[in-house]
Amino acid sequence: MTLKPFSLVLMASIFIGSKPIFAQHCNCHAEPELRSIINCKPVCFKNGAKLFWQYNCDSSWLVYKNSHGGRQVIFSMEFVDLTGLLGFSYVQENKHSFTIENRQISGCCAPLQYRLFDKETGRQLRDFGDCIWYSNESQYNFLLYFIDGSDHKIRFYFIDKEKYLDLTIPKGRFKSHLFVAPELAFEDANIENGRFKIYYKYQLPKQKETWSKDSIIVDLSRY
Repeated sequence: MTLKPFSLVLMASIFIGSKPIFAQHCNCHAEPELRSIINCKPVCFKNGAKLFWQYNCDSSWLVYKNSHGGRQVIFSMEFVDLTGLLGFSYVQENKHSFTIENRQISGCCAPLQYRLFDKETGRQLRDFGDCIWYSNESQYNFLLYFIDGSDHKIRFYFIDKEKYLDLTIPKGRFKSHLFVAPELAFEDANIENGRFKIYYKYQLPKQKETWSKDSIIVDLSRY
């Protein structure tokens, strides 16, 4: 079982989907140390498609290649030495898609973002934005995030099943919190006997010196 926590300070300009298709390149003579940072070995999907990095001295780019040889760049960035630490990085192959993690900053502290791409075409299917948690366990592959611009409506999105479960927590619990984003108030997630549990911290308006703690529990076997 593997749950992926947030491990996130350096801002960067990121360019997505705007880079032309490059000839294969995976080298920068001026900076040979980049070879230890950027792995150009392709990730091979079960349907024959591939995902791989390319780079030169000016930029790096993530390429999707389908089983028929068609290619497209799904992400590129100019901060070559931050490849994998900033922007896109591959997470997991799913039944009909693949998951990409998107880091808006390098360092601490901001929620991670996740996107789904179609495994057959490389087309982006969903941009979940800031997420609370991501589980890449094969049996329970889901994302947890706030919806409708709120900080109390939470959605479990089950990736392979393409289903979701919406829950709510009491309103106003994060209005006086000390986190940069409410997503960072969540911690200590685990799955045991098909039950998912995650804790979150908050402060009550009249008890700002004291942290309170609550949890969300979901029986995943029902979904």
